[in-house]
Amino acid sequence: MQVELNYGRGKLPVQLPDDFQVTVLRKLPVLAAAVYKAFRETVGTAPLEKLARAASSATIAICGITRPMPNHAPR
Repeated sequence: MQVELNYGRGKLPVQLPDDFQVTVLRKLPVLAAAVYKAFRETVGTAPLEKLARAASSATIAICGITRPMPNHAPR
């Protein structure tokens, strides 16, 4: 399957195996809705709203190839 992604000011063609299940989110409202749902329906922990209720600030880290994260680091 050939998928073309927005990349910088151009496009990036990506070849994926045909048996991959792929969803490309092209509209920001769809992406925002998915993020809000993930915050509300957390896995293995309380919802973010409850965890952050007493906090005065917060940080959200998004792991990606352009934002490397030390995934191997102990928690």
